[in-house]
Order: sequence, then C-alpha cells, then structure tokens
Amino acid sequence: MSRTPATPKKVGTLPVAGSDEQKRTNEIGMAIPVLDGCALAGKVVTADALLTQRTLAAYLIGRKAHYRSLRI
Repeated sequence: MSRTPATPKKVGTLPVAGSDEQKRTNEIGMAIPVLDGCALAGKVVTADALLTQRTLAAYLIGRKAHYRSLRI
C-alpha cells in the first residue's frame, strides 16, 4: 500500500488588499470572514482544536460573543 504525502487542505479564497487577486486559505483564515456576517453578541461559538487561536478568541470577545474550544 503506497501512501501519498498529505497536501494542505484549502477551503476558501480571500481577496488580496489592493489587488484583484484571490488568496487560497484554510479554515483558520476563513473563520473570521465567515463570522463577520453573523450577529454574535451574546451567542456561544464552539470550535474544534484547530480553531483554538488567540486571534479568533480576541475577535469573538470584541464582538461580545462567548466561545468554547473543544479539544478531543
């Protein structure tokens, strides 16, 4: 059985500031842009261990949301 090397999973694209270019990114890079469109104040946002990031925690606190990171 041959194994192929793991390739980074890319889940979305974000615009590059000052350009028409699009940058591919993974779920860490997509979390905040996706949540920008949601009313988060007073809500609880759960995330898996991958999204246990200081930047995301600070963003959620700034939006008056609560968060729970799950490490399984």
